[in-house]
Amino acid sequence: MVKVFLAHPKASGDTEIAAASAKLQAALVADSPELDFSITPGRDDYNAHVAKAGSWSTWAASVPTRYDVVILDRRDVGKATMQILKACFEMMRPVMLLEEGQLVQIGSVQTLDARNFQAGWRAVGGREVSSR
Repeated sequence: MVKVFLAHPKASGDTEIAAASAKLQAALVADSPELDFSITPGRDDYNAHVAKAGSWSTWAASVPTRYDVVILDRRDVGKATMQILKACFEMMRPVMLLEEGQLVQIGSVQTLDARNFQAGWRAVGGREVSSR
């Protein structure tokens, strides 16, 4: 079982998260039909683990310890997702972006506006890892 963390904005509604999860599931199955995937939206993980972590930043740093891969639903991300990505890079966990039905490997994060906690960072990469 491949454990996938779906990174999405905190403000995403249930319908938006469900749609992103369905698109991601379809892309993963199309790319690797022989594997089983378990997708956990960020909100679900946050609700399950933030109390034990004690703070937002401690929770963000702990995310890569629970998942095999982190997949973004958009390229521009907020502060918590930026912290998750940095933790992934430090732990050598793969980070990908689902963009137009394709999985793209992400290798770094760029600061656009550190005062914009909702979309002040950009996931940088572009090596396609899925041909579907």
